[in-house]
Amino acid sequence: MKISRQSIRYTQEYNINLVEIIGHTDEQVVGNAASNLDNNLETAAKSTTATSNIDILLKAGSNADLGLMRSRAVVKLLQKIQIQENKMKNVQFRPYSAAQLILTNGDLANLPEGVRESDNSRRRIEIRFTRLGKSIKR
Repeated sequence: MKISRQSIRYTQEYNINLVEIIGHTDEQVVGNAASNLDNNLETAAKSTTATSNIDILLKAGSNADLGLMRSRAVVKLLQKIQIQENKMKNVQFRPYSAAQLILTNGDLANLPEGVRESDNSRRRIEIRFTRLGKSIKR
């Protein structure tokens, strides 16, 4: 998988210790499903397998939920590589959701006019590689 190989290379080459994964969605309404992330997200996040039963049971009730679930799936893949291939040893992974707020060019999305449209180009993952330093005591 291309993204995992690049992630391994970047974390080594630039001494990265934090990878942030941001899930994005389009403006289309998710539906009437009731979210269960409030009750199950911590359990799902603590699972060490790439896919677990709890992952299958998570239900998105909003685009914010969907973006977070999308980013979590990538985190789980990278954690699997971290464990199975013993790569990216000191790297932490953090999943986030931007929901439908950020367009592909980085601008804030406008309010939808009329019907919320499906736009596959806005359904994406953004990955940020960060090198955290030690905090300075004052």
